Amino acid sequence: MQKKYLKLLRAAQNLQLARGQQVPLEIKLEKQLRRLLANRKVNRRSPMIHIEHVHLCILQDGNSSPVLDPSNMRQHADEVILNYVDRLMPVVRKELVDKHRQLWTGILRLQSVRMQVYNKGKQQGTTFNRNLVAQIIHQIAPQVYLPTANTVVMAEHLEPGKGAAHPVRQKLGEVPEIGIKKSVDEYLKKYF
Repeated sequence: MQKKYLKLLRAAQNLQLARGQQVPLEIKLEKQLRRLLANRKVNRRSPMIHIEHVHLCILQDGNSSPVLDPSNMRQHADEVILNYVDRLMPVVRKELVDKHRQLWTGILRLQSVRMQVYNKGKQQGTTFNRNLVAQIIHQIAPQVYLPTANTVVMAEHLEPGKGAAHPVRQKLGEVPEIGIKKSVDEYLKKYF
């Protein structure tokens, strides 16, 4: 199993270098790892690989040689999400302007959110679950954002290119699933 896994990592590195990109290879690796695990017989002595924890990204260091950095994937995704929600700063309540990023950092650390926010699914043009982020925005909107910030205004801030015509507008009017909603509500009670 370990030899197949290492071969897979080397192939991913070579693919990345051939393309000259710094794009996360998480999706291709995840599919291939799932196939490997499905074909593998599990016994008590064999270590289990949890796909949720396998996040890989090929980075370039000062020498332009590939480096495998498993911790950078989530940090990078968190930064992208925080930059995305920072687009809503013009509609954040004045008393929360300084705490907005801290609030979202705490939300992204919630276990129920972490389990789904990094899985973009079939969404295009994003590296995270934009729909889930929009649903959480809808959930926290009454406490965090100005009353004038409706779905159209928020969609125009989040997606300046398409604005109200972007699919995220619909998700800004929906509530996340029950487990996520409960954990975000509990976090907000502690926060406010």
